[in-house]
Amino acid sequence: MRCFISRAMIAFLVAGTAGMGSVAAQTLVWSDEFDGGSISAANWEHMIGDGTAYGLPAGWGNNELQYYTDSPNNSFVSGGRLHIVVREETIGGYSYTSARLRTKNLQDFQYGRMEASIKLPTTRSMWPAFWMLPTDEVYGGWAASGEIDVMESFVSTFPKQIVGSIHYHGEWPDNQAQSFYYSEGNGPNATDFSQNFHVYAVEWEPTEFRWYVDGNLYGTATNWSSTGGPYPAPFDQAFHFLLNVAVGGRAPAPNNSTVLPQTMLVEYVRVYEIEMTCGNGVCDNGEDCNSCSADCIGQTGGSPSSRYCCGDGVCENAEDANNCAVDCQGGPVCGDGTCDPGEDTCSCASDCGSPPVTETNCSDGIDEDCDGDTDCDDSDCNAVCFPNCNNGVCDPGEDCNSCSADCDGKVNGPPSGRYCCGNGVVEGPEGDGRCDGNP
Repeated sequence: MRCFISRAMIAFLVAGTAGMGSVAAQTLVWSDEFDGGSISAANWEHMIGDGTAYGLPAGWGNNELQYYTDSPNNSFVSGGRLHIVVREETIGGYSYTSARLRTKNLQDFQYGRMEASIKLPTTRSMWPAFWMLPTDEVYGGWAASGEIDVMESFVSTFPKQIVGSIHYHGEWPDNQAQSFYYSEGNGPNATDFSQNFHVYAVEWEPTEFRWYVDGNLYGTATNWSSTGGPYPAPFDQAFHFLLNVAVGGRAPAPNNSTVLPQTMLVEYVRVYEIEMTCGNGVCDNGEDCNSCSADCIGQTGGSPSSRYCCGDGVCENAEDANNCAVDCQGGPVCGDGTCDPGEDTCSCASDCGSPPVTETNCSDGIDEDCDGDTDCDDSDCNAVCFPNCNNGVCDPGEDCNSCSADCDGKVNGPPSGRYCCGNGVVEGPEGDGRCDGNP
């Protein structure tokens, strides 16, 4: 019996997979076993044409050479298997036909183990794929909202290399990708994946992807980005499945060695919820010392070398008084290399830089020179702060010429010795006749 899951059950998947790890129980939540007499309209929609009807350049944006149809000549269910057939026939100006099916808005998923048992076509120019696209492009066009390739093969002679990938970051041409490759043997002795069914799978959790062929792990990705949102965007949204066989594109163009028709057979597509397993000895992503102390004391999140546990009584690794006050003494840690909130040049010069020798702005109320006051006095101030004419003080640098309001009758030195040469008054040390007095 098949169990179906729809968009309405995504919340269940997210909640159930928050702590998924590579060593965990798995529960089947949806599958199509292709055991009926036709392609299920509750699961799959045919995509028709060359891509232009979907806003893509002709050739589906990849210079592909086929025209996709919903004809039973190109896709049908028989013998408990989905058949996708590539034929050499002319339609819509193209010389080849094939089928492309998707589950968009029918079966959408966020996180879990996605797998399919597939027997690949074999001849030059075949490009079979089992992959996923975002159901809602909330972060922008391809590839800002992501793409997950569970399995692709670009066939030159026979399918001997499997590729798993994620595409992300920005909209084309600012897109980025990570790809992983799997093969068995070399050259003509390599495994031909068209000879038997093989299980192709990806395990997708909030901060990690893992790719498998027949249970063999061959690729892991933990870092990606999107110009449309913060990590783990774009892979924090619902995606849907696609199954298709293209001609050309990233595969070599057909030649006289290409033999058609060719068929990709799919035994099933399945989705599993991967459950967090506390007590398995692994601090799985999503577990921490609070939710699973048996696995995670002293560590949480990320790779083992960067894991730590706030609340274990040890100020360790990436912890400090700001993100884990309970372990790190409850205040900023001077000397940790970070100018933390509450630290400044006065309280922690080693983290925040040395203070200036004098005040740099006498009106901002900040004690820049760390002398305990914010006054613009002789010991604090530099040329930025003074002179200040009309403040009633003949400040250093002012005289009766530059500021008669403050300095008439005095200049420089302590008040008792200040005077102003040129004001017509014999005063202070002017009495020797060298200024306003008689010679």
